[in-house]
Amino acid sequence: MPPKVPNFSQSVDDLFKHLAADLGHRVTDTKDWLFTLRSDDKAVLEGIAESLAGEFHVRIEPVVGPDGAADAGGEHMLGIVVRDALPPKAVKSLGKRFVALAQEHKVIFDGISCHEPADDEDLFEWVPVPVAAAQVQTLAERGVAADAPVLYQFCIVARSEKAADTFASSLAKRGYTDVELIEDESGQPGLIVTVRGTASQTEFTTSALMLQQLMNPKSTLLVGVQLLLPDDAD
Repeated sequence: MPPKVPNFSQSVDDLFKHLAADLGHRVTDTKDWLFTLRSDDKAVLEGIAESLAGEFHVRIEPVVGPDGAADAGGEHMLGIVVRDALPPKAVKSLGKRFVALAQEHKVIFDGISCHEPADDEDLFEWVPVPVAAAQVQTLAERGVAADAPVLYQFCIVARSEKAADTFASSLAKRGYTDVELIEDESGQPGLIVTVRGTASQTEFTTSALMLQQLMNPKSTLLVGVQLLLPDDAD
């Protein structure tokens, strides 16, 4: 049975209402619109990506679970990024096109999201690891050298304050020197782990996987990544 077609028309309308009411968004504002497809057949996603590469920015990344597993035989995500000022009708039209592709190739259409385009003052919002990996690639398109310094900030929530302290101590023993214990508005403990890396997608992916492999999925969870140029962190 082919994957079910999502009825996302209302969700797109709701998203635009939220952007306008809460963030002051106008349809003339440029955003990075992310459409994602998912499958355990990487070759199929690669074929779809090749067919779209002339029109859109596309990246394929392994789906990384809470336990840090991301082996080559598991699921992969194809991210299709459209950087433009799009009205709701255009977002829906693109979504329908990618849903049709997903149905044709029997892969999963995973949804639509939008983010602020990268700029020099506030490069990226907190995003999942695969999306951050795709964003690293956009740095090259902006003329940033692959060996240019970039800060990878990983936001991790912990089951308890003790779990956060324990993981922070473990990271310190393994050479992580920039670890900040935090607590959100609800009192949830966690950590911000900053790693000094470069604008290399390979280096970023390796850093993310190494950190996740050190985590105990029963007590810690990586919830987002933010990328910063060193000057922006001051």
